Amino acid sequence: MRVNRIPLLTLSIQVVAWMLIVMTVPVYVYLMSNDMSAALNSISMGLRGIAPWFLIFYINYLLLIPKGLFEDRKWLFYVGNLVLLAIHLYLNITHMHHGRPPGPQMPPFNPNLILGMSCTFVATLQLLVTLLALGFRFMIRYYRLKEKSAHQKQEATEAELQWLKSQLNPHFLFNTLNNISSLTQIDADKAQDSIGQLSELLRYAMYETADEFVPLGREMQFMRNYIDLMALRCNESTAITVDFSMDPDSLMIAPLLFICPIENAFKHGVNARMASFVEVSLSMEGHDLLFVCRNSVNEHAEEDRAGHGIGLANLQKRLDLIYPGRYSYLTKVECNVYTCEIKIKGIC
Repeated sequence: MRVNRIPLLTLSIQVVAWMLIVMTVPVYVYLMSNDMSAALNSISMGLRGIAPWFLIFYINYLLLIPKGLFEDRKWLFYVGNLVLLAIHLYLNITHMHHGRPPGPQMPPFNPNLILGMSCTFVATLQLLVTLLALGFRFMIRYYRLKEKSAHQKQEATEAELQWLKSQLNPHFLFNTLNNISSLTQIDADKAQDSIGQLSELLRYAMYETADEFVPLGREMQFMRNYIDLMALRCNESTAITVDFSMDPDSLMIAPLLFICPIENAFKHGVNARMASFVEVSLSMEGHDLLFVCRNSVNEHAEEDRAGHGIGLANLQKRLDLIYPGRYSYLTKVECNVYTCEIKIKGIC
């Protein structure tokens, strides 16, 4: 339930409750006497009887609770209610003293006993009315705090996503420039073409990924171009397979989500001195999007093993932030083959 509807809801409940209370007296009179005029005349009596409780309720609801109890000025809440109780008791005692004396048919009662019972009733009823006002205020406060917490969490999520993306682009640029730098020593023409490809990739990464989600087809084209660029530094002993056997249609996805596993595969899975492979696939399983990246595992230093690096750490954070509870992320090494499998559930 949205917070901006809570005050309207509580106000509606209060209006209905006060109307029911006011109408109780005339309905009771009509049912007992079957006299409509008497029932209508009793409305004024009901209004006079409910007026003090109405004032006590809204003085607490609009002033004493929000300005006193909730703003660390509890003395205002307690003193204010004691003053209200004192005024109400004084008016009640005055009314009893100046009221019509009981008729001769009524048995005699102890005036002090009646006065004490009346004051106890007034104090008890005022306590209940105050607690009722407090309950409404706590309900509104709870939903406002809940909404504030959700808003702050959303702002923190957006800030962290922007931070992760700001890390991703320089990380990607650094590794790609290293690839082109290596290529210049082998084939200058290909290096020049690669710079053109890199320009297209950076245009997408820097200007077309500002939104939280991008068309899946555009992301697939970006990954193809990226893999082609990374493949330029590989020799004939490296087998590269790309299988995007799916129609992206109008699907949307978080940008640059699968680049880190692909980058990791080329960085840790390709060895110029021995046979290597990189396999990348993207497919649909029902309503779920499945990304699989597999690569050969070559012996490296412990700190440079497959599955490590800031890119993959950021990938895990992005999945947590963008698809909480809607993804599975699996990495494993079996028979010198490293596999990264990411499933985005319910993407369509």
